[in-house]
Amino acid sequence: MKGVLLLIPTVFFVQQFVEINEVKPLNGAFEKHSLPNFSGLTWFSTEFQSGFEKYNNQNFGYRPSFVRLANQVKYALFNELANPDILEFEDHNLISRDYIDTYLGENRTAISQIKERCGQLKKLSNYMEQKGKASLVIIAPDKTSFYRESYQLPSAMELDSTNYKTWVYYLALYKIPYLDFRKFFLEAKDTSRYPLFTKPGIHWSTYGAQLALDSVAAYLNSEYGFNGPRMKVDSILLTDNYDEVEYDIEASLNLMLTLPKKKIGYQIKTFTSGKKPRLLMVSDSFFFQLYNSGFANDLFDDPLFYYYHIRALKYSEIDYDLDPKAFPLKGVLDQIDVVCLMTVDRNLKDFPWAFGARFESDVFGDSITDQ
Repeated sequence: MKGVLLLIPTVFFVQQFVEINEVKPLNGAFEKHSLPNFSGLTWFSTEFQSGFEKYNNQNFGYRPSFVRLANQVKYALFNELANPDILEFEDHNLISRDYIDTYLGENRTAISQIKERCGQLKKLSNYMEQKGKASLVIIAPDKTSFYRESYQLPSAMELDSTNYKTWVYYLALYKIPYLDFRKFFLEAKDTSRYPLFTKPGIHWSTYGAQLALDSVAAYLNSEYGFNGPRMKVDSILLTDNYDEVEYDIEASLNLMLTLPKKKIGYQIKTFTSGKKPRLLMVSDSFFFQLYNSGFANDLFDDPLFYYYHIRALKYSEIDYDLDPKAFPLKGVLDQIDVVCLMTVDRNLKDFPWAFGARFESDVFGDSITDQ
């Protein structure tokens, strides 16, 4: 018996450093601690011991499995979620607290800043149109407004000023071309045959995202004379075997068991022929699933993706991960046909992440900086 008890920590130790029976890592953002360097100096200063304790607490054998088990017990017995910023409603409908705060009008941007940014985006729109190209603002749908009755929230009409209301007002006032998928998804909520949002996820469903980007392609073809390809849906696959993006909030809870899931639809599709426009997409994470899956590449020619305008990604080059500001913007715009700037409600406070100010500075030589 004593031998068995001694064997247990040995198994944990071996798994930690040899990584036998590799376990799935935990989801979420956290600071990763590395194994510290050992030397006489770090030993006697206790730097090594302190660093090793942090490393060991984060990396002991089978730790992810133990964390998931503990989270599952808390959830099953006390309905307690590991992440206090995630709220659960009926039918395992998960939402992040900051999305609800944004919907209710928290973290509003000053109207003067929104007007300044709209002025910059209007200049961008005029510049692209003069060159026979396009610039388009896209408001992504947000889960909070889509399920606001389930979350027991007031209607948008009952709320005072919000970033969403202010942005939509000034986009129209400045006559900046835009598409509002928040409004479109709400209008389609009761008529869509397949879910546009999944309950364990925060982003639009794959079905909804593909429907939206194909609608963008249709708008560009119609309004700007492009002859780009379009999605053609041949059939729908109904399944409860979700892609990872469909349950990203649930994954962040790091539970041992998955939550019950209802069947959703995935398009089985082909694409019509056409000349793909060259796209620059400046966006938050709502573009990632369209970019990573290759769907955007089926509609556009090797999309260039400015993620929050801090990372430049290019679909054809897997190692292309650069600082967007490393290249003169005027030269970049010469190489593309369409600039799309997309954000969800939660990120309107920072939108478009100083891209408009950069355009104004790089192209017109102004020294204005976004606030």
